Amino acid sequence: MSTVVAVIKDGIACIGAESQTTIGNIKVTTGFVNGHKLMHWGENTFGMVGSASMFAVLDDLISKSDEAPELATPSQIFSFFRKLHPRLKKKYYIRAVYDDDDNAVETSRLNILLVNPHGVFQITPWRSVNVIKNFWAIGSGQDFALGALHVLMQDSSLDAEQITQRALEAACAMDLYSNAPLEWKTFRLRKT
Repeated sequence: MSTVVAVIKDGIACIGAESQTTIGNIKVTTGFVNGHKLMHWGENTFGMVGSASMFAVLDDLISKSDEAPELATPSQIFSFFRKLHPRLKKKYYIRAVYDDDDNAVETSRLNILLVNPHGVFQITPWRSVNVIKNFWAIGSGQDFALGALHVLMQDSSLDAEQITQRALEAACAMDLYSNAPLEWKTFRLRKT
């Protein structure tokens, strides 16, 4: 359980995450475990929610790669995660079945917000790619963060970084599985 937020405002994209880790019913503070939920790979920053084992999988993939993939468009992102899926099953033994009969494809178990100079993208566990135009949040604090984002985006005095931080603070105040400290990264978006 986690909360990850991404915001685009005035040509700047910001991604942020809180740092609480929950193991079973135990809330673990960052003094005991690595609570970082943002991963950097080349010009890409991934914010991921879900099982801690999937953080280890993505971290291992990044650390063993020679170079970061080009993830500038939805089709490039989809292609990368489609090619990654068989590796996840074979090398990392992910359980690629899901109990919900409505899903047409196997899950990769990766629920990600991706921010880079090309924009903000959501990658669902079924590898669909959504282009985010203004803001989005994922994770257990998603509903609280989205409500805060809706209001905060109306304040013209706030920049993308401030909005991201405040939305995460709202999630941390209300969501049982989200807590400070916070981390974030900003990007100047390239004009296309």
